[in-house]
Amino acid sequence: MLTNELEDSPQCEKQDLTTNTEPSEASAGFVEALKSSQRPLIVVGPSLCMPHHAAMLRSLETRLGVPVVPMDSPRGLNDPRLGNFKSIARLADVIIPVGKPVDFSMAYGAVGPFNADAKWFAFLGEEQLVSQARRNLGDRLHDGVVISPVEAIAMLTQLPPVSADSTWADSVQSAITSRDFSAFDRNRDVDELNSLSFSTAVSDVLDLHDNVVAVSDGGEIGQWIQSVLTRYLVMINGVSGAIGGSLSYAMAIKQALPDKHVLAFMGDGTVGFHLAEFETAVRENLPVVAVIGNDMQWNAEVKIQERDYGPDRVFACGLSDARYDQVAAALGGHGEFVTNLTEIGPAFERALASGKPACINVRIHGFGAPTFANG
Repeated sequence: MLTNELEDSPQCEKQDLTTNTEPSEASAGFVEALKSSQRPLIVVGPSLCMPHHAAMLRSLETRLGVPVVPMDSPRGLNDPRLGNFKSIARLADVIIPVGKPVDFSMAYGAVGPFNADAKWFAFLGEEQLVSQARRNLGDRLHDGVVISPVEAIAMLTQLPPVSADSTWADSVQSAITSRDFSAFDRNRDVDELNSLSFSTAVSDVLDLHDNVVAVSDGGEIGQWIQSVLTRYLVMINGVSGAIGGSLSYAMAIKQALPDKHVLAFMGDGTVGFHLAEFETAVRENLPVVAVIGNDMQWNAEVKIQERDYGPDRVFACGLSDARYDQVAAALGGHGEFVTNLTEIGPAFERALASGKPACINVRIHGFGAPTFANG
């Protein structure tokens, strides 16, 4: 009952991230396919993309000799964080989704994005996901197993190293790190504040700090942040594509990691969902920094309407030049308003030094989301 008194305050239980079962045994067909593979590829889904799994995935990749690619964005093969991974994925001869549905983000496993002769072995946590993989892949799915992602990783870790093409792992990594911004740089004023120059300038500022973690939220600006600031990210807005939660996520992360500078990147459409949470951050003394790439529009919708109907038929996508920074200050936080490139560094330093929840409101020219995927 809500009115009952508790003798002791409830304590949060620490989450047990280990698996308490013995690793499952891989099928003979899977072991043989992996043994003879020259270009095997493991793609892991959202549940394995959180930071606490990173060491486990790196260990698997090193021990097994198979590239492990995390994929938790709704953009999937076109995720800008994955660079030109799409071009290399089609060369894989054995594809192993672990906790990663063979859905729209994986082009439904279609021939073209993937090699027609590739053998698929899916390790998924639900029967309906295995059934989906069977429907999409047909006889290219050689095995579909209902197994938790963590247990699947434990199983893979028990296998002997794979004698794959010695250049394969490096080729996959090179494709993922590929970034070609030339199309956005062309014919642009070098001093203009736009999606690219904003993200690059922020990266330069954060390079001066070694204790930064970040959340990326929003549509087009979120993709820019994810492509440029990869090494700082601990969370994105996920496969659902829902936006607006990053300020709340940042506060939770700050509680878990109080010695870190926690930044939440978002667009001006995104900030409108939970702007009042600055009051929560002030009240709870959680000095997070919200960074808004403000192009005064729902830019993701603008790009969709321009593509589908033409640039002269964009409707109801504009937003005002609202001073979100002043709202944050009025709620007890710190506000910064940035309108040119040279102001970004000083604004960040003042916000980080304020010791308060802060909002850096940056007026930019908004580009469409970057893509580095060929084909």
